[in-house]
Amino acid sequence: MTTHRRFIIGWTTIALLGVSLAGAGCGGSGSGGSASVQASTAAASAGGQYVASVEHLHNRLKAALGGYYHSNAKGSAIQPQVRHVLAAYRAAAAGLAAIKPPPAAAAFHGTLLATYRTRATELAALLRHKPFDDKRVSDVLVGQVDRDEGDYEQIYTLPQ
Repeated sequence: MTTHRRFIIGWTTIALLGVSLAGAGCGGSGSGGSASVQASTAAASAGGQYVASVEHLHNRLKAALGGYYHSNAKGSAIQPQVRHVLAAYRAAAAGLAAIKPPPAAAAFHGTLLATYRTRATELAALLRHKPFDDKRVSDVLVGQVDRDEGDYEQIYTLPQ
């Protein structure tokens, strides 16, 4: 089972447990049980929505990177693909900045946002550099991005 699947199952389990406890009368007296079910369901929903939103942004970024990786262009001919990847990093950073993470994801969220912004800054500087050095771009987009992917995958290990 992938870590992503475990994360989603964990959030779903939390929501179902809250519903089960309320249905069995274990939620306390009066309307207090109903409020705890709503809080559990809201937390699970927020966690699932957060993961889905971040995955969407990351998948769009990965698609742009795929265009770069599969290009046969060399030297300055690769610049359009690099600009496309730069735009994808900027869009991912802007999209991530617009998302309010659940408390358990706050540190991860800040790290990922900083990573996206750093890569965008690096690529912009490399595109401005004259003469254009496709080998330096490759160092960033192959070496650094592999490490970034490992950082991104921490989304599936967030506390539940």
